[in-house]
Amino acid sequence: MQKSHRRIGVIDIGSNSVRLVIFSISGQAVFPVFNEKVMAGLGTGLGETGKLSPGGRLLAMAALARFRAILKALGVTEVRAVATAAVRVASDGPEFAAEAAEAAGVDLDILSGIDEGRISAEGVVSGFYNPDGVIGDLGGSSLELFCVGAREGELEGETHMLGPLALDAIASAPEKKIRSHVRGVLAASPQVQAGHRTVYAVGGAWRGFAKVSMEMEDYPLRVLHGYAMTPAQVKRTTALIQSKRGTSELSSIAGRRHAQLHLTSIVLDELMRACKAEHVLVSSYGLREGVVAEMMTGSEGEPLIDGAIAFASLTRYQEAFGEQLMNFTRPVFEGREPVIGDWAREARLHRAACLLSDASGKYHPDHRHEMAFEQALYSPMSNIDHTGRAFLAASLAWRYTRSFSYPKAMSGLLSSKQQKRARQLGQVMRLGCVFSGRSADILKFAQLEVMGGRLVFRLDRDNAPLVSEIVERRLNNASDSLSLKPMVSLT
Repeated sequence: MQKSHRRIGVIDIGSNSVRLVIFSISGQAVFPVFNEKVMAGLGTGLGETGKLSPGGRLLAMAALARFRAILKALGVTEVRAVATAAVRVASDGPEFAAEAAEAAGVDLDILSGIDEGRISAEGVVSGFYNPDGVIGDLGGSSLELFCVGAREGELEGETHMLGPLALDAIASAPEKKIRSHVRGVLAASPQVQAGHRTVYAVGGAWRGFAKVSMEMEDYPLRVLHGYAMTPAQVKRTTALIQSKRGTSELSSIAGRRHAQLHLTSIVLDELMRACKAEHVLVSSYGLREGVVAEMMTGSEGEPLIDGAIAFASLTRYQEAFGEQLMNFTRPVFEGREPVIGDWAREARLHRAACLLSDASGKYHPDHRHEMAFEQALYSPMSNIDHTGRAFLAASLAWRYTRSFSYPKAMSGLLSSKQQKRARQLGQVMRLGCVFSGRSADILKFAQLEVMGGRLVFRLDRDNAPLVSEIVERRLNNASDSLSLKPMVSLT
């Protein structure tokens, strides 16, 4: 089924930065294709003066004029512009908003703290599979909290002035004093006191924190979205950042926000402690993606599946084959104990793998498995965690070869059972691909069934010539991966 395609531009005027992101939309798949920010620092000094930074205003207006020209040149007509905490609370915010709208050539919405949290939550929901917990969106000035999942609607959204610019007055104070202030603010939060197993961390400051954590933990998959940290990991990273306070040693890892990390790390550490959270998940999806989600209301599809189709630029023939390959492989695995969550979660990964089964066919045969593995690991697809990425990547690598060795450096992402299942799926996909010549019409002739310790390959006797020597070898390989005996059944 062909998906509708469109482009949406989002201008986000925050306390720290002014940013334009242009998204390519295909069904429920959302890919950023242009992303530019200017660190205007509108909120600098806001706590003392009550007004936006004069220098920041000049930088912001110049950026907005540039963004307007880019949007016009690229023919992007669906554009929404939003402003958050700094413009919201500044006495000259309304005046700035009017000038900004004229410079950008589009109406500007000044979001309330609650609306900012709600829209960020919509962005997080679009980026994760069935998220459940509290979303913490840390901007330059404020922290928005919003509940998603089973308890959504029980607690109201909240906004707290815990961004690094809002904490600037105590930025040079001892760590103990900063923690005391943050604890006092969070202690009055019904959201926090209710407790949450998972915190979804949104915002550039916490993405910078995650980069430091990845470096410190020597984490093998440098993909920020979905990166998980335990309370112990957060405490270790926070301690490291505090020990480097006042130095620029973290700048090469965390980027331009490194000078604020001693503040933002304390906020995250205290938020997890107060929520009694078991882990934090970093989200690259937030306010801007939430704006897009609101503009896509009513669209049908599934982000992971639509993302696989769009990422691989599948033709309708390839998409039809991928769906038929899922039908072909499903009977082998549906009755087995799932190794990644429940069957519904694992089936999503199976389907994505089947759709991507021919995506690396254009590469040289010696390198297809390597390219398939790398592309799946680092693809911009959403609604997939790091375990899912590793499983998808491994199954696609094994789809192209029998001799793939799962990297030891990635062993922490997949258990031995999960690696085994990925190998099994890859080998069964390989059988289907070779037998059919990657044609959905031919693959319809055959069915797989597990019966009496055998992997039974069934097809009509009239189609027996399709079972070549290489097909039999692939059937043997698939059967071996499943610890079954191969059998061809002609009816």
